[in-house]
Amino acid sequence: MFVERVIQRLEGIVNSFPQKTIVGVGDLMLDQYRRGKAVVLSPEAPVIDLHNPSLTEVPGGAANAAWNVGLLGGFVHLIGVVGRDPEADSLRKLMAVKQNVNLIGIEDSSRPTTTKLRYCNNQFHLLRISNESKDSIGTGIFEECKNHIHSLLPKTNAIFIQDYDKGVVRGELMNFLLEIRAQFPQMIIALDPKPSNEKNYRPGMFSLLKPNWWEACALAKVDAVKTKPEEVAQILSDKYQCDVIVTLGPDGSVIHERATNVTAVIPTQKAEAFDLTGAGDTILAASVLALTSGASLVEAAFIANIVGGIGVRKAGTCVATYEELLAQIADPENRHLIAKFTEELVRQESLQYVSQTETV
Repeated sequence: MFVERVIQRLEGIVNSFPQKTIVGVGDLMLDQYRRGKAVVLSPEAPVIDLHNPSLTEVPGGAANAAWNVGLLGGFVHLIGVVGRDPEADSLRKLMAVKQNVNLIGIEDSSRPTTTKLRYCNNQFHLLRISNESKDSIGTGIFEECKNHIHSLLPKTNAIFIQDYDKGVVRGELMNFLLEIRAQFPQMIIALDPKPSNEKNYRPGMFSLLKPNWWEACALAKVDAVKTKPEEVAQILSDKYQCDVIVTLGPDGSVIHERATNVTAVIPTQKAEAFDLTGAGDTILAASVLALTSGASLVEAAFIANIVGGIGVRKAGTCVATYEELLAQIADPENRHLIAKFTEELVRQESLQYVSQTETV
């Protein structure tokens, strides 16, 4: 009976996604895939000869996170920087396909649009070529980013920052987050970090930190082999004074909620991942939407795990839709997973959660 109420609660959260408006900021990317058939080695050199590769283009980086917000039903304004090149045109066209995704791509002719070109034998990666600049954006470009963010704040439910250390997430931007948190203390501000850019992160800048396991260990300065996930989550929560979701791949995720001092391992459905590209972007999108829809951190992480599981089963950049998420929650084959999640809630003796589910 309690499992049924948990399912209803999760469905209620997801059904609120279309009423939410998110602002995304970060490093925009274009993911390109050239897929063909590797038949034999080239007669010219000991390298693979890829026959007749087709070209597919999809949003990547912060653009993928925003794309997933749109696919999951939310409205998103995405602020980032592109070059003056054909790749920027491709990215704009891709993002314009969905009416609830608004790309604010600020043009900087001094840098290329970050592009990741992957050559694949059917679905399996052979080679990746990166065209990018890691230089920090100039002051004028930053001011444009800041002005756009500021103008959107009054009608925004949450902000996500997607850092790939390509120059957009610089110190001035992160300091601006402190101003936003002072002005809108209840607003969710989530950061997907890059350890190589950690000099720009300080306590109080964001309300949620969402690294993967290796990023989390790098930020926490701990040995990934000797340290438990629960310890890493707690260290990061204390270090940055925020809630934490650390994704653990097939092992789910671990969360630490600062206000309640609750640490929990959140299960995920065991499945063979076909492609992990963009999985962190997808989980970030789902987490932010869930939190803005009234989910607890535990619920948000669980919903994000379901979304990530949908995405990694697909070839190409990880994506999941609103309809797929609701179908997974309702699927009888997933009841064991929700039952396991319910056991975690009972273990926490979360009376507040019980009262919430009883009113659904």
